[in-house]
Amino acid sequence: MYRLFSAILLAVVFAFGAQAQTTEEEKAILKLIEAETTDFTKLSFAEVAKKHWLLDEKTFICATDGQGNARFLRKEDMLGNETVAPEEKTIVEKTDYIFTIVGDLANVYSHQKVTLPEHNYSLFSHEVRTLKKVDGAWKLYNLTVVHYTPKD
Repeated sequence: MYRLFSAILLAVVFAFGAQAQTTEEEKAILKLIEAETTDFTKLSFAEVAKKHWLLDEKTFICATDGQGNARFLRKEDMLGNETVAPEEKTIVEKTDYIFTIVGDLANVYSHQKVTLPEHNYSLFSHEVRTLKKVDGAWKLYNLTVVHYTPKD
């Protein structure tokens, strides 16, 4: 009985370990997402889009604000926005990644918490990003952001 339990436990640990491994494609995508997030306090929105996004007639961002109002941005909206986010102490945590990669397309879900410690404020969102691989490099293509207020 002990050997059977040990074998089952070892199989479960191995299965979770195999699932926890990140593929090279996932690592490349994470690197892009992290770079884009970092650039938001250094570059204008337009420059971030030019650097990290595949910009064509199908590019979009759909996001809700803290009150649930939706905004829909297209390529021209992104390129026309010269706003630079304030470079203050901001902590961005992205967790719970779920990757779906098929060929040169990928969908990535993540949970995001943005904290502004100086204002004692946090903003929570679910994000789904579509990426496309172009000339061997991943580019952001679409983004859906749903902000929410967590229940205590």
